[in-house]
Amino acid sequence: MRNDIHDHLTGFTTPNTPIYYNKKDGTRMMRRIAKYMKDAGHALMLADKDGSFVVMPQGLFGDKALAAVKNFRISDVKPPKAKKEAVALLEDLKLDRIRREVKNNKVHALIVFFSAKSHKVDCPFRAIVTERRTWQATVSRYLQRQLTGLAPEDPYKIASSDRLVGLLQYSIPGANYGFSIDIEELFYSIPHEDLFKAGPGAYDWTE
Repeated sequence: MRNDIHDHLTGFTTPNTPIYYNKKDGTRMMRRIAKYMKDAGHALMLADKDGSFVVMPQGLFGDKALAAVKNFRISDVKPPKAKKEAVALLEDLKLDRIRREVKNNKVHALIVFFSAKSHKVDCPFRAIVTERRTWQATVSRYLQRQLTGLAPEDPYKIASSDRLVGLLQYSIPGANYGFSIDIEELFYSIPHEDLFKAGPGAYDWTE
């Protein structure tokens, strides 16, 4: 596979010569790679840790993608209806600029894409949910600006992981082993009703 791709690109390079591409050559090369991948039935994606490329057959890509989203729950929310309700709420709140941006955005739902965990056995996929280019991103940026003024009391918050390392190193003799905590579905499993109730409490505490 690697040799096939290398041979396919030899027209753009010469032996022992640094590779520099102008915009035209770069675009032409990417189209050539994309055509090769499509014709060969391969999927091309980024590795999770080091940013390198991972190439695999389309069938294997489909199987791993399905495995990566097996923990997703099917929602009965209708994206166009949710957007319509958001626009109405923004209009009631007199947030005209935000309302216009949300109304004009054509992407109704969050977007899922994958990266390959090439550092793990069998190279499983990491499912990544992004709000980039969606109307939800417009709303979340506005909310983030308003929430930056809050200072909730968080007993577990630390300024840097170095503080935890220092505690383990100097305050707990014998704690010479590292550990990793993997919390699954943390953000998207937060109970919304409880979250909304906590918001006003944090605001009152700050005041």
